[in-house]
Amino acid sequence: MGKVKKFVNGQFIVYGQAKELFKIVPFLYIYHQCVYDSHNCIMRITKYIPSRYVASDNNCFNAYDLGYIELSKSYYPQKLICNTSIKKSKKEK
Repeated sequence: MGKVKKFVNGQFIVYGQAKELFKIVPFLYIYHQCVYDSHNCIMRITKYIPSRYVASDNNCFNAYDLGYIELSKSYYPQKLICNTSIKKSKKEK
């Protein structure tokens, strides 16, 4: 459902549309390996999008500012996921 537009300064826009019978609860997963020594673990932060930023038509003009996210802090909900097959970048190989 979501399409992403990224900018060089680290900002991004996620947008999309879908036809649903019930009210949706949109969220964004943020995965990172910052502050973790093990290369087999990642942290997943879940950020829920408030309902006032979800439109029932194609005319949504309210942009939700996720703000600045400090990855070394704890957020709720977040989950440490270990023993995953994390793809390494070409620099790490």
